[in-house]
Amino acid sequence: MSTSKTLTQAGRQAAPNPTGNCSACERKGIPILPLRLAVMPLTDGLKQHGELHHGSIQTALRILRHGYVYVLLDKEIWHAYQVTPEGYLRQFNPFSMPRAKPEPLATLCVEAGHDLRAAFINVDTATHKQAWIAFSQDPWPKATLDAYRTGKYADGKALPADYRERFRVVNLLTLKQDPTGGNQALALENGDDLHQHVAEYAIGTRDFGSVHDWHPRHARLEAMQAQLRMLEKQHGLPKGVAGLVLPDPVGMAAELNSLRLSVNTMRQRWREEPTRRYAYLTSQCLLGIKAYIAQQVEAAHPPTPPASDYWTSSESGVPPVFHDPAQQHAGMVDRKTKRRMARLEERYWETGPAGRKTFQDAYDKEDENFQKQIDAYASDWADLVTGASWRRIMALDYADADARSQQCRLSTTAACLAGGITDAPPQQTTAADEREAGEKPTPEVLGPSSQAWQDLLSDGGSPAYTALNGQHTDLQQAFEPQFTDAMPSDAGKKYFDAIKMVATSKEGSEWRSALVVEAADQLLAAIHDASNRLESTLSAGAKAALDNLQSGAAWLYGKAKFTQITIQLTVGECFELLSSEIREHANSAQKAAGKRARAMLLGSLITIPNANVRNVLINVTLWAHGTAEEVKKRIVDFSQEAKEGAQDIKQAAGALGQEVKREAQHALRQVNAGLKNLEPAAAAVLNEMKVGAAGARRVARSTFASLKSLAVGSVDGGLSFIGLYFLRDSLKSAIADLDAKVGAQHPEAVAAFYSVSLGFLGASVEAAGLAIKIPADAAKDFVLRWGAEKTPVLTRVVGLGSRMVMVGGAISALAGIADAGASFNAAIRLSKAGDVDARRYHIFAGGLSITGGFVVFWGAVRSLSLFGGLGAGIAIVLIAFVVTKIAKNLESDAMEKWARRCYFGRTEANERWRNPDDMDVAIAALNAAVLGMEVDLRFYNEDRASSIDELYTEDIEVLKNRGAVVTTERLVTA
Repeated sequence: MSTSKTLTQAGRQAAPNPTGNCSACERKGIPILPLRLAVMPLTDGLKQHGELHHGSIQTALRILRHGYVYVLLDKEIWHAYQVTPEGYLRQFNPFSMPRAKPEPLATLCVEAGHDLRAAFINVDTATHKQAWIAFSQDPWPKATLDAYRTGKYADGKALPADYRERFRVVNLLTLKQDPTGGNQALALENGDDLHQHVAEYAIGTRDFGSVHDWHPRHARLEAMQAQLRMLEKQHGLPKGVAGLVLPDPVGMAAELNSLRLSVNTMRQRWREEPTRRYAYLTSQCLLGIKAYIAQQVEAAHPPTPPASDYWTSSESGVPPVFHDPAQQHAGMVDRKTKRRMARLEERYWETGPAGRKTFQDAYDKEDENFQKQIDAYASDWADLVTGASWRRIMALDYADADARSQQCRLSTTAACLAGGITDAPPQQTTAADEREAGEKPTPEVLGPSSQAWQDLLSDGGSPAYTALNGQHTDLQQAFEPQFTDAMPSDAGKKYFDAIKMVATSKEGSEWRSALVVEAADQLLAAIHDASNRLESTLSAGAKAALDNLQSGAAWLYGKAKFTQITIQLTVGECFELLSSEIREHANSAQKAAGKRARAMLLGSLITIPNANVRNVLINVTLWAHGTAEEVKKRIVDFSQEAKEGAQDIKQAAGALGQEVKREAQHALRQVNAGLKNLEPAAAAVLNEMKVGAAGARRVARSTFASLKSLAVGSVDGGLSFIGLYFLRDSLKSAIADLDAKVGAQHPEAVAAFYSVSLGFLGASVEAAGLAIKIPADAAKDFVLRWGAEKTPVLTRVVGLGSRMVMVGGAISALAGIADAGASFNAAIRLSKAGDVDARRYHIFAGGLSITGGFVVFWGAVRSLSLFGGLGAGIAIVLIAFVVTKIAKNLESDAMEKWARRCYFGRTEANERWRNPDDMDVAIAALNAAVLGMEVDLRFYNEDRASSIDELYTEDIEVLKNRGAVVTTERLVTA
């Protein structure tokens, strides 16, 4: 191309309109009305342009949304238009990439009625024969314009062969003569009525909460129809003005994502209604009790060893009777189980208007309706984000060399992928500990959003990763090879080097602007959620790459370096560490009385009662803030401080010498580098370190506190979610090691530890003020799924996992009555509890005992024979003993007592835990029953003197009126 022609084209692109003309309403060329494919509610009179899975929505045409239109004329000259928030177009220099979003149409243009003109783009058909037209949410940098025009990147590498499909390729001559020719466009008001095809002009359409705003043009319909007829005559358009339909997969993906997440949020709010949540929890606990009873019965009646002959001989000459011992045993177990179930169901309403099953069936039906809606939206969303059109835009519209373009890609990707997976959790039909040896779990059937995320996370070059790393950057090129290796390798080292180079460069600050960090945080949270749900289906290489991505993103976007270490703590030490953090959060939160009561329950009642379990050493994996050298120095400092403090205490007590030496040798704990470190030198720096027990506790406490503060305060004003990744990873590893060591013998310890871990994570989320609230039953589903696949013993513990914060143990309160002389007291107690039949037997037994006592005394005094009065007295006492045993068999056990007092219980209203505020007490009592204890927990108000700290911070007027006394709630046992 000659220099003069190049200069002419550059001038026409830089200044497409004559000087002084308005770029919005004074343009030359034939008019084309650009429209976009969009998601709309089904509306009578609005024509469909495609069907969607959800029956309430359709693909329809709308005016353009906030964004940009790019027109490539004859593959040589670029024209570009800003789309204002109201959908009007303003022409601008395509090579001057806008630094801000388009502004609304000028007031003078609107008042003059020029909004009608500004609705079109204009093309000179006398000069140009072909136009490539595309709509984009984000502005294109010069590198993108050059690549689309030449078909090559700046380095000379060819674009993908299908890059032309990014545009609507239009023959301008055909478009002018007949817009419908070649199925290019609509012929507006010439067979294609405006009010039937375009939602903003259609009668009956309304704002449906679109993420792209809603600017109706009902009032301008007649004016626009008149404008179209005028333009036909002015430009000689025999078949009408063209309405050009432009694809907008990015806008549709964001809209559908918003819809699925909106329904998901509605379901969450529905689930979280206090009474409904409590009733659901109670229903699930009763089902768990039934399963628990079935396990107890089966465990109490193990099958007999197989006999050599399965027949019984007959001396009468008749044929022998064959029998199947396994079948007989199963029948016996089934009968005993049914008797126990019947006893349980006598204590609560299973059916009827107030029955558990009635509630559960209605709950499941409504929950399933929500899930069907979510899946329908998710199906269309998944089709888009896994489709070629959406991925083509993510790959080709942006340029790594332009910082703003890279930031736009990250924000757009985050908006389309936010929320992670919304499918129903998979149902594992057979728990891991019940499968036969060598039997593989049933392959999980992935739902629509799971399939999409499986595709996104398994491909190292997917938009989810390129949005964070860049498309053709050294960072992305170092990231992709990690998918081939699950363990630390050269690929991981190269990725670390690439992260370090970017994070420490001058350009590193561009990766940490507020908008960029917010988008990165949102996308990383979605990736974290999806990777958790897909853990069993992702390859080892993908999981290793994802771990490195989280560590690298913390450094790149949050300027925070993390080193993974493993340190030995006893179960009791780790448990107390987490509990103390939760209590600290509860004390500082200053919540309402009900929440303080829950915090009190959590801090006071969670316990692992078995001392042997508490003293077991487990390997706790922690993510410590800083490089390996910084972490090592901190460990040494903590260890030295702890040692000096212990020596001071021992010296004050006169206990220095051999005792200290023996304690130090016994309490040494090992520290090693974790397997997920991004820093290659971590293992060489940290492995084989040893610290004392006190030092190990200080290291762990400091590390957990720093991770929680990362989630609370974030780093440099952003990345508030990423702390939850490191917290969860640390807690998960501790639970897994505990389960491997003591889970088979002590499932209650694993459950209690899991409870306090969830509590710690929940406290961190609440303290952060994050817009995340995990539904109670969603947490339960997660625990049950994890329990079946990762920690099988969790499935044996009833009542755990249904709340974000769970009570793991309780205090024993009452003991059973052993002797017949106390039967009347037992009758009084049972009368209050509602065991009427057992009460009658106890009264009868008490009467027999007293009568028998008198008869025995009388017989002894009168020296009667054994078959006389003394014998009668002994017989009566024996009968009383038998009747007492019958009464005790009819008396409710701990589980049945809980069922009687639960939400669906058959007892007096004031004896039931009938209100949502009673949920914490009900859970504590259930877990106590599971652990083999009986408990009666109640809150009482009591007055106490204010502490010094409270007096310092309290308002002086309040102190004058109330005094230095505060009323608090105290948990007591009866």
